Parts: sequence; structure tokens; C-alpha cells
Amino acid sequence: MAEDILIGHLREPGTVLLDTILPDNLGRTTFLFARPRDFIVARDVRSVPEALARVDESVGSGKWVAGFIAYEAGYAFEPRFMDSGTSTPLIWLGIYDGPAEVTDEYVSQILRQTDEGSFTVRNARLGISRRDYLMAVDQIRSHIREGDVYQTNFTVPLLVEFTGDPLALYETLRRRQPVPYAAYIHADAQTILSLSPELFFTRNGRKIVTRPMKGTARAGADSNEFARLAEELRLDPKNRAENLMIVDLLRNDLSICCEPGSVVVSDLFGVQSYPTVIQMTSTVEGRLRADATYVDIFRALFPSGSVTGAPKIRAMELIRQIESAPRGVYCGAVGFVGPEDRAAFNVAIRTVTIDGATAVMGTGSGIVWDSVPENEYEECLIKTRFLVDTNAS
Repeated sequence: MAEDILIGHLREPGTVLLDTILPDNLGRTTFLFARPRDFIVARDVRSVPEALARVDESVGSGKWVAGFIAYEAGYAFEPRFMDSGTSTPLIWLGIYDGPAEVTDEYVSQILRQTDEGSFTVRNARLGISRRDYLMAVDQIRSHIREGDVYQTNFTVPLLVEFTGDPLALYETLRRRQPVPYAAYIHADAQTILSLSPELFFTRNGRKIVTRPMKGTARAGADSNEFARLAEELRLDPKNRAENLMIVDLLRNDLSICCEPGSVVVSDLFGVQSYPTVIQMTSTVEGRLRADATYVDIFRALFPSGSVTGAPKIRAMELIRQIESAPRGVYCGAVGFVGPEDRAAFNVAIRTVTIDGATAVMGTGSGIVWDSVPENEYEECLIKTRFLVDTNAS
């Protein structure tokens, strides 16, 4: 593919780049989807099941679909949430003849050559005051004390003023934070930049694999320090408890759409290394029922338990009551579905949505009983450096 053609595609509405910057052990590659034949869009919760049914129809006819599913699309599968509304699409998926496969090195080279390549992010602010944040965490802890929930993933939006070229921002983010499950989506009114290290699920035939990520520590300066910090993370009781809670939740979710007895935990408390952090990641997999559709899969799994808490539905109910704004693509999923039972989606953390002159990125953490509200607030601020510090690149 000629270089100018690739850049041209990335600037066209309807383009989806699913970018494997770091390899995993699941055989992923980088896909570029361009010039969609049609779109699958759901703008309210009642339209979500029909939109997902169109995914099955499209891949059944040999097409591919790629794009995003917003966090609030998960409300479609629980009657108590059916009155939820949002001003942005809950599902945005293009229907394509197929992707072009490109290498990470090729994408890196092309992005460095973008001729418009400048941007600024400024006037960053959280969408909640420090006082209100601390009160919200205390409110969640009171629910935990009463046995209402065990863990709730509480998030807040970071809003920044953005000017310039979204591709240039994406090039900076992917260079600073290489991850296995990145994406660049040029939707109609929004541009989505996802630099996620977390797999939601991948499907190959009837095998489905999830990798919940809970537990974070700073990265070491060298291999010896990494080994020490990784062992400390792996043995830390709080992180192990949080990770195991979500593993159990996903085992239960997978059992809904998989054959009885097929769901197993193939890796518990593994540690993965990234440029600035190490993270505890477990692997849960199963064998899908022969009649399982994508409606069934998303009904069972979405949104990922790692961004809700446990019990899942009650945690989602608290999130809807306490959080100040819809999450949108953040904490949803970005990925593709292809013919021959192939699919892969990330958990859309570290994800920026650009709409005009505003960029929004969610930040948050899992709240448990022994969480210290001030520490959780500081963790949220630290996580915003991912976007705020890009002007220094």
C-alpha cells in the first residue's frame, strides 16, 4: 500500500486502525479498515440488540465489522437500565469487505511522516471537584461496608482543550505508550484514540479468551528491579483480592455463553510489563456454545467486569448513580469481528475521544473497603499524565 494512500485512509471518516504496537501471544496483527460499505449504529439502548444481530448477519455474509461499543451499551441487557439515554452512539461499527494487514514498523514510519503533525492539549481539568470525588468514594465504601457490593470501579472524566491534528497526538501516544490493543477510529463526529493494554476478549473458532487486568505497580528501572516489583505485586494481598474478584466474575460471565465445564483459569496473577507500569493480568477462557451469537456473547460479557466491579449489575447501578457523566467509548470496547468466527476487542481504557476542540479521557480506579479516598484521587491524577504530558514530547 502506498504511503500517501494509508495516510489518506486514516483521514477519511469511517476508517478504523486496530494497532498491535506490542505483540501478545494470541497471534494478533495490525488491521486497517477503510471505506466501509455501510454502518451499524445504535443511538439508544433499545437498538443495541438489533445492532449486534446485524454483526452476525454481516459476518455471515463474508463481511468484516470494526469500530466501538460504548460502555452504556451494556445497559441494554438489564431491564432496570432501559431508561438510560446518551447523546452519542452506543454502537458505531463499519461494515467492510476486509482489512489491510500492516506492520507496526510501517504504521510508525507513516505516522512520523504526517505533514500536519502538530497539536496542543491545555487547560486540563477533572469533571469533578476534589471534595465531590472524596465524598463519592466514601459513598461507595459505605455500600461495601453494608455488603451491597464488594468492589466498584469509579471513574471521572478529564477534559482538555485540543487543537491540531489527532493523528499527531495518536503518534505521540503510541510512541510513548506502546500496547497490544491500540486503535485509531475516525468516526463521523468524533475521533477515538485508544491506547489500551487490556484485552476484553478474543475469539478463534469456538475458543474465547479474556484477560482481566487488576493490580498496578510502577515499572522498574532494570530487569532486577522489575523482577522484585513483579513479585511484590503478585504477592500483594489487596491486588490479589481485586484480581481474583474479577476473575471469578468473568468465569461466571463466560459460563453463560460457553459449554458447561469448559471455562478454566489458564493463568492466575500473571504480570505484564509496560513502559511506565507493571500490571497483574489473569487469563480466563472457555469453549463457546455452538449456537452462541454475538448478541449472546456481549449480553454475557459486556461491559468487562474489570471496569464495573462486583457484583456486576449492582456495581453498574452504583456507577450510574454516582458518576457525573456517561463514560462513552471509555470502558467500552474497540475491535473487530470477521468471518470464520474471528474477533478481538480491547477494554477501552486509556482512551481519548476528540470532538471538535474538546478531548475527553476517563480516569479511575477500583474502590474496595480499604481504599483510602485521598490515595485514589491521587491515582486518578497520576493516570491523567498519560494525556496531559504529551505536549512535552
